[in-house]
Amino acid sequence: MKAGITFLTLQFLLFACAKPEKTIEASTPVVEANQFKLPPATLVQAIQEEFPGALPYEEGIDSLVAHLERVGIPANTILWGQSTCVDDITNTKDKFFHPEIKGPFNFGGLAGLPFTGITGLDAFAHHVPEHGTALLFIGPHIGYDAKDGWGKIIRHEQHHASSCCGALSAALAKLQKGELKQQVPTEEDYQQGVLEQLTYQHREELLSAKEPLVALTKLTYLEAKKQMTTYVPKVKERHFKYAVVVGGIIINTNYDFPDYLWIERISILDIQKNVWVEGGKLIE
Repeated sequence: MKAGITFLTLQFLLFACAKPEKTIEASTPVVEANQFKLPPATLVQAIQEEFPGALPYEEGIDSLVAHLERVGIPANTILWGQSTCVDDITNTKDKFFHPEIKGPFNFGGLAGLPFTGITGLDAFAHHVPEHGTALLFIGPHIGYDAKDGWGKIIRHEQHHASSCCGALSAALAKLQKGELKQQVPTEEDYQQGVLEQLTYQHREELLSAKEPLVALTKLTYLEAKKQMTTYVPKVKERHFKYAVVVGGIIINTNYDFPDYLWIERISILDIQKNVWVEGGKLIE
């Protein structure tokens, strides 16, 4: 009797384990990563007008990695640190497939400003491989939708456009409504407060700009680069060989099109020799 129960139980378990596998195979198509539609010419043209030379994101990262290898920086020696926005689309849509590169270490908060400060940069520096490379990518982001223009994208499983970068769009909207003033950011919304003060400081330039959000995104990039340039000399850790700073802007598009990457500059410092291999000072 016990043997019969054991056999029936085993049959049931085998059937129960096998059934979900068939259901998953039948209902879940296998889709390779980064399979995007060819973007319309109008989208590409709009991006190139504001960000000349921008490349599809994966192509841009591949080109960067190839360039670093040509100047003697192997990908497997790199620890990737990034000052990018906390927006999920920055980290989920266009992940680059270079498993030999470690990271990322995240410095950025809202809009990609390096809110982790010197403490974050110092921690990152201690994590870099021996005789390896510390790469700092500074990249605020902005969305573009062919219908709604700059600052909008349609995200995965959504049917209406949403703001991108939402934090910068909100700060700009308050400026345009006359709701911003000079004040100290509050603790309850500190990061947005910092962005609003940056927006307010450049109010005349932004209010007269042809594409105000594009202008604000570029100003945010310059501010992030300036902050990083201030922090870097205060980090004393020097066990690695190179420090590479890559500065630019991520251009997000609708979920079914590739994002784009605009790189404004690449600066490479030989740490041991204290000599710029490429790019020189970050702030002229």
